[in-house]
Amino acid sequence: MTDPAAPGIAGAAQETVRAVLWQVWPMRPEHRTGVHMDARADDRAVWWCRAGVGHELVEVGELAQTPPAGSA
Repeated sequence: MTDPAAPGIAGAAQETVRAVLWQVWPMRPEHRTGVHMDARADDRAVWWCRAGVGHELVEVGELAQTPPAGSA
């Protein structure tokens, strides 16, 4: 279960980066597109990639733990 404050913080951070830096964050480099916060039915908030049929990238709050593309 995602911390109840996480979606609001994540959304505010994403909007701040967009407004101040004019950049998309967070990015899914493999698809060259940004990801979006999505509240799931199981009370989790996740970063969702809309490329293709769409898929969950990582739970909000765990983005820094996601290895960069091509690593490992």
